Amino acid sequence: MTMSGPRLVLVGGGHANLLVLASYAKNPWPCASVTLISDAEEHAYSGMMPGYIAGQYLHDDVTLKLRPFAAAAGAKFICGRVTRLDAPARQVILGDGGIVPYDVAAVALGSSVAAQNLPGVNTVAHFVKPMDRADALVMAFDRAVQESLLAPLRVVVVGGGAAGIEIALALRARAGEMWRPAPTISLVESGPSLSGGRGRALSRQIHRALEHADIRPVLGAEVMSATADRLLLRDGRQLPCDLLVWTTGPTAPTLFETSGLPTDRGGYLMADQHLRVPGAAGLFAAGDSAALIDHPETPKAGVYAVRMGPVLSHNLNAACRGAPAKALRRYRPQTRFLALLTTGRGQAIASWGSWAVTTRGAYWLKHFIDSRFLNGLKAVYR
Repeated sequence: MTMSGPRLVLVGGGHANLLVLASYAKNPWPCASVTLISDAEEHAYSGMMPGYIAGQYLHDDVTLKLRPFAAAAGAKFICGRVTRLDAPARQVILGDGGIVPYDVAAVALGSSVAAQNLPGVNTVAHFVKPMDRADALVMAFDRAVQESLLAPLRVVVVGGGAAGIEIALALRARAGEMWRPAPTISLVESGPSLSGGRGRALSRQIHRALEHADIRPVLGAEVMSATADRLLLRDGRQLPCDLLVWTTGPTAPTLFETSGLPTDRGGYLMADQHLRVPGAAGLFAAGDSAALIDHPETPKAGVYAVRMGPVLSHNLNAACRGAPAKALRRYRPQTRFLALLTTGRGQAIASWGSWAVTTRGAYWLKHFIDSRFLNGLKAVYR
């Protein structure tokens, strides 16, 4: 560590790291420097992206500007892609060859999108992250719907998780105020259900919402490749497609394995109960980047990353102060959480355990929770 304090580096603009920096802004720790590294200038809050696509929010409503956010917190911001973490040397290696040394660091990069490297997908598909891709999707969808005067636009959303469900419903809501003929929307899922194993009640609510929105679920459909006008499935079927949206589940960045760091079978960084990466002194991991050794079943979901934030903040503070290990706080993931899925019609599906219901109240609760979280971060530089 340096004589004037340790160098703290936050690798990635994930929820947990943003909460760390917000905490640091209020009560700075003894650090020689603090640096936030992200490959995007803006953090697009995933919980509000379906609302943005549906037309309920504007671009600025759902994004956090990372450069002024970091500056207001007293941190340096680097917009760049991390290609390697050299744990023995305590260095972050950037794609442009730059090297950022650290004494204490936290990785919260989030996840990559699964199966996006299938033939044709990166060429023809639209994505919702980062924010510039979401903007491009909205513009492409609006233009394509307006140009489909003789035949309906054929939209296919791949990925039947929460993101895919919400985005398919959001596109239907957005098209509701446009010219006819209305687009046809299909939701493609490789698995047997859309509820993610969270029970029959949730499954019923999801299918009911899709039916009301005239969205066709296509289950047990594994995509093999994509072209400009169709998807090829493993079973030989071909789905006609004019606009492809890719929202498959999470997958780990290759960065962790190529850096020689300890990972689970999925390639995520191993982290102990204190969110420390084993065998990598001074390195912590949180959010989707982390594979918890004691709780390997923890889902890759924003609600867990948000709960990790205060624990990560406390432990980074302790590490920067040189506190003993007994001063570190343990992270214990909640066994269940309230899930809220917007339907694009001023309602949301709320599910807790085996219970699920669709109401307007659930929509306003989600709006309140999401807005409070993002506005709390924005308050750092406003």
